[in-house]
Amino acid sequence: MQVRDSHLRALAAAIAVSAIGDWVAVIALGFRANDMWDGGVALLLICLWSPIALFAGHVGILVDRVETRTLAVAAGVFQAAVAVALAFVSSLPAILA
Repeated sequence: MQVRDSHLRALAAAIAVSAIGDWVAVIALGFRANDMWDGGVALLLICLWSPIALFAGHVGILVDRVETRTLAVAAGVFQAAVAVALAFVSSLPAILA
């Protein structure tokens, strides 16, 4: 039972670090969008939350049908690729896409 608890603690810590990193990235993107365009922060928040509102039902079906570990790894790889791509983007429309 002790090994399972330590794995759960490690997973919870990794998720916490990831969540903190996500919000740091949102804050940095907000500053960058504000510097590039006057209403950039509002547009950034719309672009961040509209996919959740639009695709939540479809993703729920996908989560039910695909193995959890495979989906988590694919989501992590996709998130890392987007983060790397954002480091090299300089135009606001590309950042918000």
